[in-house]
Amino acid sequence: MSFIISFFVIGIYWMSHHRYFRFIKRYDGGLIALNLLFLLFIVLMPFVASLFGQYYYLPLGMSVYAAAVAATGLSMGALWWYASHHHRLIDEHLDEQFIRARSIALAVPLLFLVSIPFTFVSRTLAVILWCTLPLVSFAVLRVSEQKQQAHHASPEPEVERGETE
Repeated sequence: MSFIISFFVIGIYWMSHHRYFRFIKRYDGGLIALNLLFLLFIVLMPFVASLFGQYYYLPLGMSVYAAAVAATGLSMGALWWYASHHHRLIDEHLDEQFIRARSIALAVPLLFLVSIPFTFVSRTLAVILWCTLPLVSFAVLRVSEQKQQAHHASPEPEVERGETE
C-alpha cells in the first residue's frame, strides 16, 4: 500500500515539476539549489515509504511519511516562488493570476502537515486524506492551465495592452 501511494505521490510531483519548468525560461544558482533540495526529498520517498510500510501500525511511521511528502511539496513551492517572484526566471508576460493559481498547490503539502495529528487519532482517516489531496491539487492546476490557455488564445489581451493591428 505504501509503495502504491508513494508511486502516485512521486508521479504527481514529477508531472508538476515538468509543468512548472515549462514556464521557467532561465535558471541561476538559486534555482539549481532549490531543485536539488526538491530532488533530495524525492530521493528520500522510497526510504520513508519503506518506513511507513514496516511501521504502518504506528503513528510515527505515518507522521514521518506525511512530513516527507509535505517537505517535498514545500520545496516545490519554494522553487516556484523563487522562479516566479517578480518574474525572476519566468516569462515577464506570464499572467499574475496564473502565477498565484499555481501557488495554490501549496495547500497540499500544508494539508499533509495538518494530517500528522490525525495519524495519532485515525490512520484510516489520514490515509483517506492523503489519497484525495494530490488529486485535488492536480485538478486545480489543470483548471488554472486551461484558464491561462484560454486567456492567451483570446485576442482581447492584445487590445488591453494597447497594441494595434
